[in-house]
Amino acid sequence: MIQATTGGVTLDPLLHLQRPGLLYLSSTNTVYVAFGSHGDYGNYYDWLIGYNATSLQQTAVFNTAPTGKAGVIWMSGAGPAADANGDIYFTTANGPFDASNMLPSTPGANDFGDTVLKLASASSLAVVDFFTPMNQFALQSGDLDLGSGGVVVLPDAFGSTAHPHLAIIGDKTASLYLMDRDNMGKYNQTSNTNLQTVVVVPGTGCISCGIFSTPAVWGANLYVGVIGDAVKAYTLANDVLATSPSSQSADVYNYPGANTVISASGTTNGVLWALDTNAAGATTGTSNNGPAVLRAYDATNLANRLWSSDALSSDAAVDAVKFVVPTVANGRVFVVGQGQMTVYGLLP
Repeated sequence: MIQATTGGVTLDPLLHLQRPGLLYLSSTNTVYVAFGSHGDYGNYYDWLIGYNATSLQQTAVFNTAPTGKAGVIWMSGAGPAADANGDIYFTTANGPFDASNMLPSTPGANDFGDTVLKLASASSLAVVDFFTPMNQFALQSGDLDLGSGGVVVLPDAFGSTAHPHLAIIGDKTASLYLMDRDNMGKYNQTSNTNLQTVVVVPGTGCISCGIFSTPAVWGANLYVGVIGDAVKAYTLANDVLATSPSSQSADVYNYPGANTVISASGTTNGVLWALDTNAAGATTGTSNNGPAVLRAYDATNLANRLWSSDALSSDAAVDAVKFVVPTVANGRVFVVGQGQMTVYGLLP
């Protein structure tokens, strides 16, 4: 049974959903578990909890908003990310923000709704940096979650001398926020203090709009699928993200958008795999279910679709589950569905 208490608040398992994926840090042999809620129901307080991977003893607890509740960790099923130093990154949604730019000296001392957080795994999950958009109150009021997608800790090749270490996220307003991991920007009420913000689809912003996935990265490109839009590729170099796509798919992905992953032979033969889970009953508000659709695109030109699982009935995947990410391993692509898994690969 999971138990946690911090800031005078105790985790109630009935009110919390472990939607995010797990993070395993080999340097400390620790597994981190993050929590959201069940449809924003009740007085929930959201958590990141560390466990020794061998003994399963609890080693660290962080509460995202101990005095104001919420601060939910959704990220559409993505797990927290970590850098080479063992610092942990994740993004929150809902809930208040009242943290001072003078960072708290103890974990969980402030409320971090709609914030990208950087925690030190070596210091019992103390907050060492964060970024909060200037319109956080509007995001909270409109349920326009900053934390609808996961955090990408970008390779150093995308950085510059001035900003060598980068991270990026996407939110319900279909915006991509590029940040310097060494100076994330904290909070400024008059202007955003991250490196750059690029709006993928202007004018979006609703409870079921925007980015419900984690961008994929390969070569000089970052790939993202916004709800109701094509999958798009953006070039990223010298800490600058292009403001318009270099290529995009002809296919459009309705709610919850496209989850993507790359397969490649190093720097060649890049294939972008995109999973369409719109047929899941949970996405349509009905009890009807249909198969997920897996598509393959030339990663250098997304207009070139290479294959789609709905072209032949023999290639059909099992019934879809929203927020599932296709997994590439050992020359195969794995797609989890309702009660089954579909495995794709070259025929012998």
